[in-house]
Amino acid sequence: MSIENWWHKKEKPLWGLLGMGGGNSQVKGGVADSGIEATGGNATVDYPGAPDGNKYRCHIWTGSGSLVVSDAGTLGAAVEYVVVAGGGGGSNQHSGAGGAGGYRSSVSGENTGGGGSLESSQTVSAATYPVTIGGGGAGSTPGPNGGSPAGSNGNTSTFALPSSVSSTGGGGGANWSSPGDTNGRPGGCGGGASSHSSQGTGGSGTSGQGYAGGNGSPGPLCHSGGGGGGGGAVGTNATGTDSFDAKGGNGGIGVGTLIAGPTNTSYGETNPTSPGRWFAGGGGAGWYGDDWPPTGGGGFGGIGGGGQGLKGPQPTSSGNPGTTNTGGGGGGAIWVPNSGGAGGSGIVMCRYIITPDQ
Repeated sequence: MSIENWWHKKEKPLWGLLGMGGGNSQVKGGVADSGIEATGGNATVDYPGAPDGNKYRCHIWTGSGSLVVSDAGTLGAAVEYVVVAGGGGGSNQHSGAGGAGGYRSSVSGENTGGGGSLESSQTVSAATYPVTIGGGGAGSTPGPNGGSPAGSNGNTSTFALPSSVSSTGGGGGANWSSPGDTNGRPGGCGGGASSHSSQGTGGSGTSGQGYAGGNGSPGPLCHSGGGGGGGGAVGTNATGTDSFDAKGGNGGIGVGTLIAGPTNTSYGETNPTSPGRWFAGGGGAGWYGDDWPPTGGGGFGGIGGGGQGLKGPQPTSSGNPGTTNTGGGGGGAIWVPNSGGAGGSGIVMCRYIITPDQ
């Protein structure tokens, strides 16, 4: 059912006390049902949760904090969540892009990362549940004698519910100038690979969180890397037969969610073809070629905050970073003087029913 039809499913009385804080109650069958009363997060949003008819409250953390439950209410106290880790950093020498931070979800009717099974909601009681937001991994910077390390992995995000939920940081992108170490780093979503004397392999993703990164260019004359893995798809491989037509791999697409309501535009990224806001997109790889204007190019960042890779041959800036609070992977750069893009920081969101269906 499309979003625009949700509001016409059936007649409802008007909801009152929107955004007033605390748990609301609704008399149903002569019994007053009450929702969870809780505080916490950098933002709180109340919204009608059509098509199920319930009214939800969503807490959003862009920095570490806690969900403080003062009353579990009488509606079952079930909490649904999305936990996104920090994205991996991209490499800086026509190399691999950063993988997105791992994406874990228990939101009914939606998807978790890596093609895994949707997780279950958790039941809370009156207690404090800490939240840790993972930062993005640093992009690689020039090292001694012109060499450079790989991009750094992102950091873990954790929601310490009764059964703690942790998402793994995205894998860093591999670097062209590191012979024998051209494979992307494993992570929540895998980092993209590079190539030197041989083709590198994309880093693996974590089951139930994200996909692998793409492979590096197929030969030593194809100076491009693989795209970072995303929560919803693998990063694509570098393509081309030489430096004239090589192209950096694209980042894997992320995962969409409506956990913060159908009108949220403050968090995540829009997908023109799908509803909701998107997170955990892989970074696009960098590319270097000898022709100008190039027929190849840098890889695109995956929808969900992935940074776009740069294209050459003239180095102009560092790789594009992943978007803050999406877990997006950092984009790859193209030459030693510049740095790979940093991964985007993670985010944690949860929701629960505060007024039941009539």
